Amino acid sequence: MVGFVISPSTIWRTRGSLGVERRASVKTWRARKATVRSTMVGTAGVGTAFMLSTLAGLSTGIGGLLMVYQKDLSYEKLGLWQGAAGGFMLCVSFVDLLPEVFDTGVSYISSGLLFSVGVGVIAALKYLVPEPDLTKLGAEDENTASVLWSGILTAFGIGIHNFPEGIAVFISTLQGIELGLPLAIAIGLHNIPEGMAVALPIYFATQNKFRAFLISLISGLAEPLGVLLVILFSRGVLDKEVVALMLSTVAGIMVSLSVFELIPQAVEHAGKKAATVTTIFGFLSMSALLVGVDHLGLKV
Repeated sequence: MVGFVISPSTIWRTRGSLGVERRASVKTWRARKATVRSTMVGTAGVGTAFMLSTLAGLSTGIGGLLMVYQKDLSYEKLGLWQGAAGGFMLCVSFVDLLPEVFDTGVSYISSGLLFSVGVGVIAALKYLVPEPDLTKLGAEDENTASVLWSGILTAFGIGIHNFPEGIAVFISTLQGIELGLPLAIAIGLHNIPEGMAVALPIYFATQNKFRAFLISLISGLAEPLGVLLVILFSRGVLDKEVVALMLSTVAGIMVSLSVFELIPQAVEHAGKKAATVTTIFGFLSMSALLVGVDHLGLKV
């Protein structure tokens, strides 16, 4: 019979090794748990990213609803709102879009050229393309037809502006829900006054609440449309520089809309002094909104 003698030191060494293994296994389990948690928080699927882009875009409809229930609309009140809308667009272009373009390192020449293209698009629509017959859409006379055409151009410009914003929300959400969600909230907030800018002239010209609301909503749906096009056709070529160049064109479109369309109509309908005041008010209020969402950690 062979006997084994186990000394106390051997027992302690065995306990120590078991303890080390147990602690190592606990650390491994915690690390795996943390990895799973960070994966759940840090990434999101295509469906979630698309949903956030859509919700951010739909907030233009909120602005549309606010406008179609305005009472006692007059040309003067329309002019005041058009001045504010012009201020909104100038602020978004110069305070938000263009600084973002320059932050990506895109050359000033490229961004300047594409900004000029954006300006040229609206200038061509304004001065080279004859104003269409809008009586079938509800315009009763030449003045209301001009207002309605202004609303349609504004919807076009804001829709183009929303296109890259939807892409930005989508890509950010794919990188992490903690990145995409704040961006979607911020874009949703500043889409509300843009929806107001679209709906008011259309409602004023047609007196049709549903049509004004619908067009404001459609201008926001450019965000998920942009996402769909990216999913279908980008093939990995859409990077920060490409989005930045798109934003340069968008900024040109929005500045051109303000300078050639909204502010001149504001002066015509409300007078030079009132139009100037409301344009400045629109610029400052949008600036405050952008600063506010940035202060809260929601970067547009």
